Formats: sequence, C-alpha cells, structure tokens
Amino acid sequence: MSFWAILIIFAVAVVAIGVASVIHTSSGLKELGTAISNIPRFSASFQYLGADGGNGIAVDETRSKVCLFKRESKTLTHRVFDYRDVLSCELFEDGQTMVKTSRSSLAVRALVGGMLLGNVGAFVGGMSAKKVESGKVSKIGLRLVLNDSVQPIHEIFFLSVKSKRNGLLYKNSSEQAKKWQARLDGVIKRANRDDASSHVASQEDKQNLSDELRKLAELRDRGILTGAEFAAQKAKLLGWKIHSG
Repeated sequence: MSFWAILIIFAVAVVAIGVASVIHTSSGLKELGTAISNIPRFSASFQYLGADGGNGIAVDETRSKVCLFKRESKTLTHRVFDYRDVLSCELFEDGQTMVKTSRSSLAVRALVGGMLLGNVGAFVGGMSAKKVESGKVSKIGLRLVLNDSVQPIHEIFFLSVKSKRNGLLYKNSSEQAKKWQARLDGVIKRANRDDASSHVASQEDKQNLSDELRKLAELRDRGILTGAEFAAQKAKLLGWKIHSG
C-alpha cells in the first residue's frame, strides 16, 4: 500500500472519529438538557456532561445550587447541593493534581463535624498547583468532595483518551476543565464569604445580647427592677433571642 493511500485512510479515520464525537456530544448535551428541565427549582447557568458520556455537572447561579449527574446504566441520576456543601474541587491530569481549591477548615468542620474528614480528608486541602511534564495525557478531570456521607466524591472527565499534550484535543479539553475549575473556585469562595458574614453577624448578636442582659442587671442592682421583674425581662429577652435564631 502506497504512502498516499495510507495517508488518505488515516485522514478519513480522523474525520470519522471527529464526526462520531460531535454526534455523541450533541446527543449527550440534549440528554443533559432534558434531565435538567425535570429538576424542580433549578435553572442551569452552566452545564457539562463528561467526555466519556458519564458524570456531569450544572450550576444554578441564581439559587446558589450545584447539580451533579451520574450515569447509572442508561439513565442520568442527579443530586442537588447548596454551594456551601461543595468542600473542595481538584483539577487533575492522569492522577496528578494541577489545581485544588477547598472550603475554609472551620467551614468544613462546622458542616461535617469530622464525619467525612476521616474518609476523604486527604482530598480537602488549601489551594495548590502542580506542573506535570509528559508527552501524552490520558485523562483530564475534576474531583469534587461533597458534604455527603454516602457519595462524598464526584469526578467529571474532560479527556478520556490518550492525547498528545501539544494536540488540539488536549488543548480544548484542558481549557474546558480549567474553565470549570475556575467556576467552582468561585462557588467555594462565595460560600466561604457567606460563612464569614454569618459568623460576624452571630458574634454581633451575642454581643448585643450580653449588653442587654448587663443593662437589666444594672437596673435590678439599682433597685429600679424587682427580682421578679428582672427574671421576667431576662426570660423574655432570652426567649426572643432563641426564637429568632
């Protein structure tokens, strides 16, 4: 067989693979869109189905929700999480961590109470990055650690076939993966900010309660309030605070 014949066969094979990939991607996106439309109170701002047709993800920025999809037989099942329940997100290539972002340690302890840390603590770190040099890459993916004792880890693949690092397939897959890592980095940082704001508000409430109780005690000590009146006002104050919280 001549060189040109081999070249033509190779070119036809590449085109055929490309067409099949486009058809597969289009079919997968349609399936994902249908699955999302059946989820109550969830509107996807962004969505993605893994390159292997397996797991997927969608983000609802308006409601601060993340929906994760898992391929079970021929069906896509889903779980919906609040932003605060995404504990970490790790971008990896062939098992090597490239970038990783996680919730603050205080937030993680408050959410899981140590329940998950024993099992998946190795995945929950700060923020890290690692450069890996290799001619070819077989897998690019995101690994999410979640506040879920049954299924705490969810992986999504952007590349699932061996590809040259300087090839178009690798570059497109890597770019897509980095884009999603950045989105989930924003999700995690927003949850951290919200937790910090809630903590400040809680501390202010405690300080206000302490000040009000101190004022009541001063009124009692000065004889302006009787012991019974002080007890009644104190109970009313504590009852209101407990009820509002």
